[in-house]
Amino acid sequence: MAVTADEFRRFMAQWPSGVAVVTTANRGVPAGCTVNAVMSLSAAPLCSSSR
Repeated sequence: MAVTADEFRRFMAQWPSGVAVVTTANRGVPAGCTVNAVMSLSAAPLCSSSR
């Protein structure tokens, strides 16, 4: 599900704190971890599944 840059900014501005689950897949193998700090570095990351 894609989100617009404005939706992403609005979400990050409202994220108070807490736990986030970060997931990815490498060659079809899923991986994930939980984190208690999240920081947005870019609304348009270089590595994107839309490419």
